[in-house]
Amino acid sequence: MSAARSATDVDRWSGIAERAADHLCRTAYVDEDECTWMSTVQNGDLSGISGEFSEETIGPDLYAGTSGIAVFLGDMFARTGTRSFARIAEAASRFALARLD
Repeated sequence: MSAARSATDVDRWSGIAERAADHLCRTAYVDEDECTWMSTVQNGDLSGISGEFSEETIGPDLYAGTSGIAVFLGDMFARTGTRSFARIAEAASRFALARLD
């Protein structure tokens, strides 16, 4: 793979990551100094054949919750300097920390 192609790929993926971070910032549910997001959750039969779905806020988990989103947005702030990424990362972290067991 040539260096020019590699740089183009990096730019492409960086742009996709930045658009994802922008979307997360726009769709966060912010309450004072914490935030979370809505997600569709399957209730009942988890086989996918039947069951009902509901909209719920995501929890504090790393892989499927606000902690993971905070890590991603914090990294995007470090890469881009976009202040809204840091602000929402901090709010998501506060949400997660307030719900530690």
